Amino acid sequence: MFNFNIGTTSVRHIAPLNKAPESVVISTCDKFLIYDTSKKEVVKSLKPKKHSEIQIPLIFDISHDDKYSIEVIPGQEGVQLRDLVTNTIMTKFEGHSSAVSALKFVTGAEVYQFVTTAGNECLLWDFPIDKK
Repeated sequence: MFNFNIGTTSVRHIAPLNKAPESVVISTCDKFLIYDTSKKEVVKSLKPKKHSEIQIPLIFDISHDDKYSIEVIPGQEGVQLRDLVTNTIMTKFEGHSSAVSALKFVTGAEVYQFVTTAGNECLLWDFPIDKK
């Protein structure tokens, strides 16, 4: 067992990368980062460069190939899709009548798919796989 410190704020959510299981994505009240547990260091900050654009996710999930995250942002209905390689918000998905409480990637062969839940609603979303 080891202990690591990522700051003074509480951790909101944590998820492992799929292709690099020694790394985890961590969201706190003021940080969103990738931490390498073997090197015991932050390898990438996912916080926006402009302070006015700070939107740290409450909950998130990582795609099977570690390219994207889907994220619930506090105070917003719907989710946003982030490109983890470029740290760019790609698009937003809206359609629930209340705040999203859970989400999960379920990738198909030709599209990325994910499920979101809010109240008694459950929606399946998809977007094309980048063949690059």
